Amino acid sequence: MRVRAPCLPCFAKDPKTGEEIQGVPGKRSCVGVDSSNKPKSPYYCTDVKDRYVLDTSDTTEKDATTHDDMVVSWQITGQCDDNKDGTYDNECGMIPVKGKDSLGTQDPGFSAIIESFINSDPINIDIDHDKHRIIDTKINDPAKKPRAKDTSNYAETPKLILDNLKTMTKPVFSMFLSGKLIGTTKGQFVPYLEYQFLTDTPTGQAQIESEITVIINDIFYTKKLEKAEKRPLIDFAIQN
Repeated sequence: MRVRAPCLPCFAKDPKTGEEIQGVPGKRSCVGVDSSNKPKSPYYCTDVKDRYVLDTSDTTEKDATTHDDMVVSWQITGQCDDNKDGTYDNECGMIPVKGKDSLGTQDPGFSAIIESFINSDPINIDIDHDKHRIIDTKINDPAKKPRAKDTSNYAETPKLILDNLKTMTKPVFSMFLSGKLIGTTKGQFVPYLEYQFLTDTPTGQAQIESEITVIINDIFYTKKLEKAEKRPLIDFAIQN
């Protein structure tokens, strides 16, 4: 899964000349071409320097563990066969590993979404290509493979996310903001985050499901309606 900050807003234009009023912190030029020689646009950006940067600094400068906040939380819920009777009728779930020691060193299998994981490095763009890949299940280093805590037994040693998924049916992934999105420019708030799922396995088409229930003479009639999501939204969020 990838998570990244959105594009900065464009410089305002002079009402008389129509030219950009450049030099304003926290904004970008939307005129001309970018570093790959493609036309710039107010609707998208390809240069790292044209995106918001989350502020990872610690205002107290006393506690290393408060650096680099977790701003997005996630969880996966599903059904498990906890009593090993062959029926997946027990609710189960997993949450990210987010522990740090007193020096701010992350626990093995760290899988929380923190500010520095979202930010890009405008200097080392080439080696930073996969920076936004927050939860990378293909990573080879065992110590860095993302793990998750079992919500039914928090004291248990965190397991690999893929191993956890194999014990679940009907898994549901949920992601939500858990902290303010503060930019590095003074007084700057980042309006939202962009996300994308990458998978090498075909996924079902996302649909909107509506359920209608009608009661006539104390008799219930229920009808489920499904409508496929538009392709542009799905292509953005999920890429096979």
